[in-house]
Amino acid sequence: MYLAIAHAIRDDIASGKLSPGQRLPTQRALAKALSVTVGTIGRAYAFAARQGLVSLETGRGTFVKSFRDRTHLNEGPNDIIDLGLNLPSPSNYADRMTQTLAEISCSKESGMLFGCGPINSQLRYRQAAVSWFQDRTNCTTENVVICSGTQNALISALGTIAKPGDRILVDELTFPGIIESAKLLHLKLVAVPMDKHGIIPSELERLGKHAKALYCVPTNQNPTTITLSESRRKSIARLAAKQGWYVIEDDVYSKLMSNTPAPIASWLPKQTFLISSVAKTLCVGLRLAMVKIPDQLIQAMSKTMRATQFFPAPLLCEVAARWIEGDLASTLIAEQQENSKLRAAMVMDILDSKLIRGKPNCNHIWLRLPDAWTTSTFSAAARESGVHLLSSESFYVGPKDAPPFVRIAFGAARNDRELKIGLTKLAALLTRETYGLSTQY
Repeated sequence: MYLAIAHAIRDDIASGKLSPGQRLPTQRALAKALSVTVGTIGRAYAFAARQGLVSLETGRGTFVKSFRDRTHLNEGPNDIIDLGLNLPSPSNYADRMTQTLAEISCSKESGMLFGCGPINSQLRYRQAAVSWFQDRTNCTTENVVICSGTQNALISALGTIAKPGDRILVDELTFPGIIESAKLLHLKLVAVPMDKHGIIPSELERLGKHAKALYCVPTNQNPTTITLSESRRKSIARLAAKQGWYVIEDDVYSKLMSNTPAPIASWLPKQTFLISSVAKTLCVGLRLAMVKIPDQLIQAMSKTMRATQFFPAPLLCEVAARWIEGDLASTLIAEQQENSKLRAAMVMDILDSKLIRGKPNCNHIWLRLPDAWTTSTFSAAARESGVHLLSSESFYVGPKDAPPFVRIAFGAARNDRELKIGLTKLAALLTRETYGLSTQY
């Protein structure tokens, strides 16, 4: 019911029935008019605010936002609906960011933020990073660093421990960023077979001889959505300790999920780089990653980071620190969790659930194509229909042909209407309703 009310608000804004700056009825008045609870109206208004449609002003009421404030939430889709980029679901970042930047501009730190200095020497920012990690692992301000996003953290970690020609173990379906990083650093990726539970320990042991490191995403693996069990994580830690390779553990999705097992770093702290992302959880434009590094590599990692980034943007670090120190980070994470659940429910409602592998957690799904399609023909047909997605070839590093899957990222759609349009187009393709008689594919 609350979603139906929020969508009605959206439609009235689009049609002009509600004007920019117009005050909406009080929650109690609208609840009485619609014969629903005040709590239902509260949830509807909160959801509309997270979609960027209205603003909630304490003591004044709920107001329709101006068109200028909603330019990124056009009701009509782009020429191409992006279901390829794996982003957080849209939320009401703009008002929060505006308020934070206003507070910063009046603070004594504002002058320093536009200068030049080594951010990782700033104790306060590293303390914020320690706080960020506290629900996943114990760390100190000495063994945690801040990087300019997950990709920068990944390249910095690889550059610290590996040299050209070294072997890096990865899932046979893996994050495209590690593929590009390996090319850049002239590293050899070794694909480790997977089953429905993730990377197979016995295969990891067989292929792990003479490897330098393992890169993995144990929680909500990209692209398959698999979350490794605690027993498999322990097995990986034992193998790494036995064979002497480092583990680069990409933990960017864990904060968006509940009841996930402890990271591999818990059992292998002296050999594991643990990476977490602010951009994947709070705001995509907040391009920062936190990395817990093995104690013996602190100096080496710092040297590598000077070559790969010098230091992250001070202004972004200040924003992230303020959000983590206050309650806003927790609030944004909770909003992302709710948005993801709602969008995942839409995905399951529109697409054939029998084709979806794993669980649609966070912001992407892994979908098996019907026999009538190949990954290349389906991707081309989707593109012609106005939808961008990623086929399994983008993730596959195994020795055979890529499996017949595509990844659909539902966080990148600018609003729920655009997501629904994109998913409906894909559903039509999957049932051959649109292209059943086409000879082009």
